[in-house]
Amino acid sequence: MAELLRCPRCGLRVQIEGVVSCANGHDYPIRLGVPRLVESAWQDHAASELQIATSEAFGDQWNELGESAGVTLADVKLHLPAGWDTSIFQGDVLDAGCGMGRYTKLISGLNTRAVGLDVSDAVDKAAKLWPELPFVQADIAAPPFERETFDVVYSFGVLHHLPDPIRGWQTCFALVKPGGLLLGWMYSQHGGMLRRGRRTLRVIAARWPTLRKPIAAVASGAIWAFLRGNRLVRGKASRSTKLGFYDDKSLPQLYVDCHDALAAPSEMYLTESDCRAWLASIEPRESGYERRSDGSGWIVWARA
Repeated sequence: MAELLRCPRCGLRVQIEGVVSCANGHDYPIRLGVPRLVESAWQDHAASELQIATSEAFGDQWNELGESAGVTLADVKLHLPAGWDTSIFQGDVLDAGCGMGRYTKLISGLNTRAVGLDVSDAVDKAAKLWPELPFVQADIAAPPFERETFDVVYSFGVLHHLPDPIRGWQTCFALVKPGGLLLGWMYSQHGGMLRRGRRTLRVIAARWPTLRKPIAAVASGAIWAFLRGNRLVRGKASRSTKLGFYDDKSLPQLYVDCHDALAAPSEMYLTESDCRAWLASIEPRESGYERRSDGSGWIVWARA
């Protein structure tokens, strides 16, 4: 990964000799084998504080619960447009907002050179779980890479938590090589019962943080019981339902995702108009968007 890295402050190439450094004298530490090239990209005080709070929330979550957060290639395919398959992942691939690296690990097994980037200390867990994979701690909005570096950049469930989500989208697209692909999955705006319940529980958890874990435990237990009962009636699992993503998940995995829904200080729910605006803002050669099959969010993609 060293050849891909650039100084996030000045853009120069870097050297790695105990620390990451550039010719302008900007030095960054390396811990657990992970370069820590964090530079604040948010000049507005409120935005900077929100990014710090989000980073701390997810860093704590993934370091505590990372072992229970398994995903499979079926989960990857759920984030792809209809008719697509995992062959789209090829060459140099960036997982933008990798958390503890669960998708980075899967994508690295598809004959790619996958790199995981996250601003939080979740990269500590990633480095411990998969020390053979390259991870870097950095802000999506101030990435330590040159423009047009990656064949594929993907971001699953991350950009909607940024202080300025569309800015994160634009920055990710700038990292895509000509002919390459940017793929994102973001929450969608809708008034369904599950979304209304989620929003209500988020308000409660934000006001009384000590309730976050009990709420996640109760919610995950209820979802698990419902899915198991529904499966007995149907006789099989189905990933096309509103809760289909969780149909084959264990109770601990469900708990992680319920906790995840409550952890972030902020999240944006995109409308169809937002999807069009995001795509218009980057002027891609080819693009599209569609609802995920379980209705939980938008799959948005663009080719440079």
